[in-house]
Formats: sequence, structure tokens, C-alpha cells
Amino acid sequence: MDIMNGLTSAAKILREADKIEQYQQILEAQQALLNNQKRIAELEEENKKLKDITHFKETANFQNNCYWLKRENGTIDGPFCSKCVESDDLIIRLHTRSDGYATCPNCKNHAWSKGETYHKQSDPGENFFRNSAR
Repeated sequence: MDIMNGLTSAAKILREADKIEQYQQILEAQQALLNNQKRIAELEEENKKLKDITHFKETANFQNNCYWLKRENGTIDGPFCSKCVESDDLIIRLHTRSDGYATCPNCKNHAWSKGETYHKQSDPGENFFRNSAR
């Protein structure tokens, strides 16, 4: 019998015995247990994400302003957004057009297949400008 079932059984007995104060304590213990289980699940998820991004950073290759992975079968996977990986610990695949222009769907960062990073300019007269802060 797990802890929650034990607490439920105890609560039922206490309620039937009209031990309201003890019954209330059991209900509070059940709520605390549920809260702790939820927190454990959240921490496990956070831990998994941290392990995943750490593994990614250790195994990915940075080339042409993007991250690339070499899979176990020898294929190359990518590109992944360098800004999201480095700043936000997110592994976001860039969306690449046939002309080599790639955009991050998360942060809207842009990269070109030649390895030059570009950002949209606010001036409508020019479409792009070269980011000089490489």
C-alpha cells in the first residue's frame, strides 16, 4: 500500500470515528504529499532539460553561425539557433529556405549558409544589414 492509499484509509477511519481534527490533519498531509509529488515532477523535468542542453552543447559543432549535430549513424542534423542555445538554453531548429537563408522560429535570428549572420533592419529602404558585432 502506498502512502497516499494509507492516508486515505486513515482519513476514512478518522472521519467515521468523528475525529474531525485528526481527519483534517490527514487531509493536509495528503495535500502536502500531492504538492511535493508535483514539485518532484517539475524538478525532474527541469533536470532532464538541463542534461539535454548540456549534452547538446558538449556534442554539437558550431559552424556558419549555427549549431550542428553529428548523429550516431553519421548523418548531420541541424542547423540549430546559436542565440537560443547560448542565451536561453533552448535547442531550436532553424527553418531553412532553399536559398540558404535560415530563421529561428523562436527568436527570429537569421543566418545565411555562407556563415554571415544578418538581422532585419528597421529602415524599409534596405532589407538587411550585416551584423558587424560578430
